[in-house]
Amino acid sequence: MDVNSGFQNVKSNSKEGLIDFPKELDINISIEGLLIDEVLQKNKNYKRKSLKSNNVSRIEKIKKEINDNGIFKFTSFFTYHDTLFNKRVYQKKDGKSKLNVVDLNDNESIFKVSMSPKDIDDKAFTYFNDNYLIIVHSQTKAKGVSSQTQGETFEKEMKIGDYFYMCRGNSNLEVIGRITSDATYCEYEDYGDDGWLQRSYEIISEAIKEEPYNDDKKWWTPNDNSTCIIIPTKEVKEANAKLFIPYFDTQFELKNNIMTSTNINKIMSENLNQILYGPPGTGKTHKLKHDFCSQFIENSKAISKEEFLIEKISKLTWWQVIALTLYVENKLMSVPQIKEHQFIKIKLNASNTESIDQTLWGQLSQHTIKESKTVDYTKRTDPLIFNKFSNSLWKIIPEKKELITDICELGNEIKNFKNKRETKNNFEFVTFHQSFTYEDFIEGIKPRLNEENQENSDLSYFVRDGIFYKCCDEAAKLAGFSSLSDCILNYTKDQRREKFSGASPFGLFIDEINRGNVSSIFGELITLIESEKRLTQDEIIVKLPYSERYFSVPPNLFIIGTMNTADRSIEALDTALRRRFCFEEMPPLYDLKDLQNNIYGYSASDILQTINLRIEKLLDKDHKIGHSYLLNKNENSIIESFYKNIIPLLQEYFFGDYNKLGLVLGKGFVHLQEEKASTNIFADFYDAPDDFDNKNIYEIIDYRKDKEIIFKDKHGEIMSFEKALKILMNK
Repeated sequence: MDVNSGFQNVKSNSKEGLIDFPKELDINISIEGLLIDEVLQKNKNYKRKSLKSNNVSRIEKIKKEINDNGIFKFTSFFTYHDTLFNKRVYQKKDGKSKLNVVDLNDNESIFKVSMSPKDIDDKAFTYFNDNYLIIVHSQTKAKGVSSQTQGETFEKEMKIGDYFYMCRGNSNLEVIGRITSDATYCEYEDYGDDGWLQRSYEIISEAIKEEPYNDDKKWWTPNDNSTCIIIPTKEVKEANAKLFIPYFDTQFELKNNIMTSTNINKIMSENLNQILYGPPGTGKTHKLKHDFCSQFIENSKAISKEEFLIEKISKLTWWQVIALTLYVENKLMSVPQIKEHQFIKIKLNASNTESIDQTLWGQLSQHTIKESKTVDYTKRTDPLIFNKFSNSLWKIIPEKKELITDICELGNEIKNFKNKRETKNNFEFVTFHQSFTYEDFIEGIKPRLNEENQENSDLSYFVRDGIFYKCCDEAAKLAGFSSLSDCILNYTKDQRREKFSGASPFGLFIDEINRGNVSSIFGELITLIESEKRLTQDEIIVKLPYSERYFSVPPNLFIIGTMNTADRSIEALDTALRRRFCFEEMPPLYDLKDLQNNIYGYSASDILQTINLRIEKLLDKDHKIGHSYLLNKNENSIIESFYKNIIPLLQEYFFGDYNKLGLVLGKGFVHLQEEKASTNIFADFYDAPDDFDNKNIYEIIDYRKDKEIIFKDKHGEIMSFEKALKILMNK
């Protein structure tokens, strides 16, 4: 086309990936029929405070290219679409805007990127805008206590497919874009030599208003001095309301496996403490592992360097953290320098150490090499890897690094850390038993023995966290705290409420909860698990007896237990436990599709109902048999189920009373043994009752050994599992 012709539908040698100008749009946008000078003037008329080109330079390039060559070729669909379908430029006055909804999948993130006029002038900004580039300096410092610089966030954490919004400080907002390239050094003038990094992007939405942002200040808002920072998943909803919808007419919608308390509550009916109870074989543990556990799994969760450090370092011992610090820094360090290191602070937040100076000096001295002339310490403990030099500076002896290869590998992983995504299981599984105690569940004093078991080593003790304390600690971390102690000691109630409001849930699954002494296991903390007594509510904070740490239960911790009613009836449970848990009964189910298989003319469902009716008459409903024992059984597999599951369970129920066992199964399974006539069975004794001689003796007929069995009685009847089943069913 020439400059005197109007724009026509886009022509291409290949139409793949291109679209024609729409004939009908929800927003009336089109430049079809306009002269190129008219299009240019429309863009010039749309002025912005940031002096952003608004496609002016792009249209001028199109005009020049057409004048020179008679045709202009767009390099990509996105430049074509952004140039010719910019709704703010071409939209007619009566056009109505439609909210742009963007699906945010669980492996995608949203970032703030600020390209401040103080660092990037209008000329440079126009270049980056025209070429769809965002830039961040590689040395941009970290925010807060984060160990990851904002430059590292841009280079390593941000990835292709992630979203961002770009602003010029808080003077005005520009675009929402999607990343299309990895980070490389900037190619504009000498920016790259100066340390600037760039990424390319495609435009998702442009700002619809330019007023400065004046709402609440967060690290990711335009009125904060951050440069490149991720918007936490739990705050995307807030970002939509305060930023994306009013300024970009765009909303991000969380999809797939992004897990929230709302999702989990749909399954758990908002009950923080719940027990599944029923007879054996009704699928309680199966439901726990498959239905509940899946709700506490975060797929493709982005793990930042900060989260990685907290997870790894909190599990290390003190000497290991010190060794990790010296290895990563790779220089001589004084104890005050070690004390201020990030690794030490993370460990301190996760521990109950009161005297950090004493701990550091003690651990360094305890693991100092024997050849040291500067450390006089007799009770050394392997591995011996440290030494103190002049001016009280410490380091790891190079040749001793082979003794701590695991610490060195972790150090290398930290130094070369790249943001990763992994599946995270936010739950713990434990089974109660008769010997399970408060010390196992909350915290207890345990002995610490020297690894080499040296004869001259002293026996020492330490406070070990129990499974419940660990779960509370992990639940607090999901809200953004470094530990439960950090949550309680360093934040106000209102601050805790804000951080927990969007936290993912953590689950503690207790199998066979009624087999333990619940009152003893929970101790004085049984009150704290009530929803209204937890953190952020009418919170109760107590001091633990051994460690003297402050403790309370996070509001995002779910406690789900299972209970076998054949072991103990629900009525016999501790009253305190019953008041603090809700109960979901799981009885045998008979209408399941997998119970309808035909087995010698009977369905598994009918067989199960017949057995359970007799059990309830002889005992009670708590001792019924669950449907899982007969699921998907055929004429062969049901035999194994009878002899491995059903018959042993009935023998346990009736304590060897074969009369009752026979009333349930029939004489096809429980057979009266034929005895040889004898009047001299027992030994001669003073008070031998005569009726013992006449007592009947029964046996369980095992059809696994022989398909057919001939009863050696007066009838000589030939029996089989099929006939035994007919007798059981009264047929």
